[in-house]
Amino acid sequence: MTIDPMKEIEGLVAFEGRWPGTDAERRAAQHLRQRLQALGRDADVEPASVYPNYPVTHAIHALIGIVGSVLSVYTPVIGAAMGMRPCPAR
Repeated sequence: MTIDPMKEIEGLVAFEGRWPGTDAERRAAQHLRQRLQALGRDADVEPASVYPNYPVTHAIHALIGIVGSVLSVYTPVIGAAMGMRPCPAR
């Protein structure tokens, strides 16, 4: 069985609004699972909890950067420390 890459891409693009945790993302994942199974591959879909709150996250990081840069003028150690926050564990 031959696969047409453009047809597969168009099939996925048809699921508009595929943001994390949306119904469109779930439907696109099921579409991929069905396509892989049709090709004779084993495929499972594992759900993951996602809380998309990108605007708030970016605003918080921007605020921390601004406060850190202002503080670094007066107290360089504290200002630099605000810029060096640890990455969250995954």
